[in-house]
Amino acid sequence: MWVTLLGILATLVAIGYAVYKYYGGNDDYWTKLGVPSLKSGELATFWERITLKVSFLEYDALMYNRFKDQKLFGYVELREPGLYIRDLDLMKQILVKDFDHFVDRRKISFDKDDEIIAKMLIQRRGKEWKDLRSVMSPTFTTGKIKRMFTYFNGCADQFANHLKKRGETGDSVDFQDEFGKFTVSAIASIVFGLQPDVFENENSLFMKMVKRMQSISYIRILQILLLMVVPKIAKALKLSFSDKPSMDFFSSVIRENIKQRRVEGVEKRQDFLQMMLEAQAGQSKVDEKELDSFEKDALLKEATGTGKKDLAVVLDDDTIVAQALLFFSAGFDTVQTALTFAAYELAVNQDVQERLADEVVPIMKKNNGALTYESVNEMQYLDMVVAETLRKNPPAVLTERECNTDYKIPDTDIIVKKGMRLLIPINSIHHDEKYYPDPEKFNPEHFSAENKAKRHPYAYLPFGQGPRNCIAMRFALTETKAAIAHLVYNFKIEPCEKTQIPMTRSPKSAKPEHCWLKFQPRKANATDN
Repeated sequence: MWVTLLGILATLVAIGYAVYKYYGGNDDYWTKLGVPSLKSGELATFWERITLKVSFLEYDALMYNRFKDQKLFGYVELREPGLYIRDLDLMKQILVKDFDHFVDRRKISFDKDDEIIAKMLIQRRGKEWKDLRSVMSPTFTTGKIKRMFTYFNGCADQFANHLKKRGETGDSVDFQDEFGKFTVSAIASIVFGLQPDVFENENSLFMKMVKRMQSISYIRILQILLLMVVPKIAKALKLSFSDKPSMDFFSSVIRENIKQRRVEGVEKRQDFLQMMLEAQAGQSKVDEKELDSFEKDALLKEATGTGKKDLAVVLDDDTIVAQALLFFSAGFDTVQTALTFAAYELAVNQDVQERLADEVVPIMKKNNGALTYESVNEMQYLDMVVAETLRKNPPAVLTERECNTDYKIPDTDIIVKKGMRLLIPINSIHHDEKYYPDPEKFNPEHFSAENKAKRHPYAYLPFGQGPRNCIAMRFALTETKAAIAHLVYNFKIEPCEKTQIPMTRSPKSAKPEHCWLKFQPRKANATDN
């Protein structure tokens, strides 16, 4: 019996070793071509990476700093060669000028339980992506955000009133949790047209499902890595990207909302879901008068003004549900994290907080403590604070593009083969002292008009660049600014005994694990309601 068991164990070990050696092969691909490249295990072992002993952030920083004098370098990931791009001009070439060669992101094979995820904009490829992106673009223009601003202000005001009640106890609070409630409330209102009772009832079904959707365990990270890196093995193991109960819950909420809005006589809200339904009906289009320069650069040339797509096919009900879910899950995570880092930085940098208050308080007082779209745009220092928050703590560590036709890197002999992926670092660029003096210091002056004019525009990529940038960038920025303005207008925030300085991040998600702060009413507004 023991001989049999040892034989089985030895066989499994041999198979595992063979698989490891196979996927660790092709290591000399770039060396043969004379391209600088990383060797397997040079910066961290495979085990250190999958166990997160070396986190995603740490490993990317090691990669970025390994070839400081190179515009790019090669790497091999489970036999597949790729290129890591360091040069900002080359990034612009790839993301904008030669975008047609790099339309797609990494291809992922989805199980039937993940059909809704497969319909999300972020997962679409080629023509499917172009069609859906051009149909959705009018939903996120500056003009549309302006029309929805009443909801942003209302949710931020509700958040401030909630904090006033919490402040009566005199206890410090975990602002990560509090911003989670605000973000859920705002996105639920502006996306779904709902008013979940998240401030007064933390144990509501809605909030429980949000927490399920956002939960990140080591097992889930491993599943996602397998789905992304070795999709065939992941498919054989029937691994799934999503948490089915929470996905089913939110899908049913959205479908019911869609059904109600198609009933004649029902009042139509100016929110995301309504704009998607209008796009489906062909009642929405891009008005270039509503676009700023960043948005114009992101327009798809061949999509502008065609109007020839079958909108019922491109944007059917399942696709609308998928986009609403994407918007909800990604928007929640991005904004909650940005607000948490912003609150922390304001608390530990009191001079920045007071300068921001000097700008925010007088403008909001003119509007009786409320915000308007125009007043937010008056707040230049608020814009600098948010930009510096996203510089120091960007929503994504990096982005990637997959080549769809062979491409020659300009001014080199390097050929990027079809199917090859290019990595574009974000966090590492944002922390490069070549672009940002003393990069670990929180300094909104990095984004003064004078300093921005001196810097390459691609040294700042919190939402990507080009046609495949984050479509909801304006939404996320507006939501973030509204919350910070109301916070600073109403309160002075400070570190407390529980505050972790410097703030620690989870190795699993790079998000803050907690953000304990104390706060008190700002004296200038102590008598305000």
